[in-house]
Amino acid sequence: FDKLILATGSVPRKLNVPGGENVMDEDRAFLLRDPPASMVVIGGGYTGVEVAQAFGKLGTQVTLITRSKLLDRLNLSEETRKVVLDSLSFDNVDVKEFTEPRKITQDGRVETNRGEFKGEVVVTAIGRDPSLPRGVEMLNIGIDKDGVKVNERMETSNPKVYAVGDVVSKELKLANVALMEGLTVAAN
Repeated sequence: FDKLILATGSVPRKLNVPGGENVMDEDRAFLLRDPPASMVVIGGGYTGVEVAQAFGKLGTQVTLITRSKLLDRLNLSEETRKVVLDSLSFDNVDVKEFTEPRKITQDGRVETNRGEFKGEVVVTAIGRDPSLPRGVEMLNIGIDKDGVKVNERMETSNPKVYAVGDVVSKELKLANVALMEGLTVAAN
């Protein structure tokens, strides 16, 4: 090949607690045919907030648990945090900060360091892992736990290979960022 673009995306990160297999990931949550009466969402980042608020607006009573402050990585001012928390409360979302899941049962109970929360459905939104294609090691490119290493032009350490989207090693894996990365490669 003359040039190759890796754009293989990501997969939802698995929750590593007893009963973690009893949860639904954020991708599957949006495939539900009908909104459940209640839901526990585990994860206080962009995606956790998005899932919680979307279902809350549909009438689901949502408990959103996060191990730190909601949207902690954004370093929001307290005034901005209050607006977000008030908005979520208005939309049927009860936020439980500094709450870590310890066990999840098949009947939707989430045992935590701050008590037990129950939902008809339990959803995880705790991050995404790169979806690396089989044989990627043969490309001789840099890879870390977050994905393929690239420079600002989306080039890997192999001059024939580019990477864009969620397969790239970066903290925030968002669709609009992937779109811009694709445009960057096209300009190269």
